[in-house]
Amino acid sequence: MFKERQSKITFEVIILTNHQPHIIISLKTTLVQLTYIFTLRWNDCHGTFIVGNQKLMELARDKPFELCLTSNIINKTRKSYETHHFGDLFKANHQLCICTDDKGLFGASLSDEYEHVQRAFNLDIKTMFDISKKSIDQRAVKFFIYQSRKFDYKNMSKKVTLLQCGSFNPPHYMHLRSQELAKIHLEKLQRTVIAGWMSPVSDGYKKTGLVCSKHRIEMLKCATADSSWIRVSSWEADKPEWTPTAEVVKYHVEKSKEEFDAQTYLLLGGDAFASFNIQNLWTDSDVEMIASNGIIVVDRDGSNVQQIIEENEILTRYRNNIEVVSPGIVNGLSSTYVRQLLMEKQSIKYLVPEELRKYLEDNEIYTAESQNTNKDTVLAPLKLYTTK
Repeated sequence: MFKERQSKITFEVIILTNHQPHIIISLKTTLVQLTYIFTLRWNDCHGTFIVGNQKLMELARDKPFELCLTSNIINKTRKSYETHHFGDLFKANHQLCICTDDKGLFGASLSDEYEHVQRAFNLDIKTMFDISKKSIDQRAVKFFIYQSRKFDYKNMSKKVTLLQCGSFNPPHYMHLRSQELAKIHLEKLQRTVIAGWMSPVSDGYKKTGLVCSKHRIEMLKCATADSSWIRVSSWEADKPEWTPTAEVVKYHVEKSKEEFDAQTYLLLGGDAFASFNIQNLWTDSDVEMIASNGIIVVDRDGSNVQQIIEENEILTRYRNNIEVVSPGIVNGLSSTYVRQLLMEKQSIKYLVPEELRKYLEDNEIYTAESQNTNKDTVLAPLKLYTTK
């Protein structure tokens, strides 16, 4: 925060983390000071004290206005909804966006604010729709949505790759369906998904019942054999020691930029996403690196993605980088269930792709002996981070 005083007149510019300057202008702010303020790289204005002043409105002609009606009335900068300066700006066809300012404090949701505008200014539904649509088209809301993200909206690549890490022990249809759901979601956001990598963890992860990476790589190749865009990445699995997921993400981010000039999202299920809150399983620096890059979560029955975010300071900070996808159906299919059926010599048909089913049954990979692999062994990340 800084203050400039000239003849006992004060204006303040408050710099908020990850935001553009938010400016508080008093009734006594001079024209000279306002001219200085409007030269800042500034994207929003409440306009409470400048609407009605022709000279100041001329300075603000290309500045979008963020209007929080209930906040203005409670704070007594406006007497009523009917006398709010929305009316002046609307008649002048100025760029504006109807907003709510801390709905918990002022008790007004965005829907409430739209209703107040409609009633106070007697506007029809079509006009309200046009106001909403224009706020999306104009740079005001482009700033609020995209500049708050860590991504650069103007320079953000429309091309995307997905990275799905996991044991894949064995892979099944819901692993593949997660890739498809993420692709559909991103394409609705006007992104083009170039490739989806499936990266099995190395044997060094030391998870109980984890069969060797050679089999898991082959299983993934069988599972993705008929896909034109989902592919297997063995970079992680080929290493004898466990590699932190952040390093796997970093490798594929660089690979994606080099090969496709594309951005990479880490694709997670709801249970894997919840693991960010397990003590000693992730370092803060790794969570920050992953979250700052981008995550897409396919929600799982029983998981609460929003709660997971709220309970994690880092995820909360980067929550706008996290896309959440609903699977649309409740499906409890898991690798554990598939393994259980295989050990009981029961059919797994229609739970995994046919080529993978034949591979699993022909090789008899999952047995009572395989289930004891790494038994009583601490997971590699827990062992590493609890000893530091």
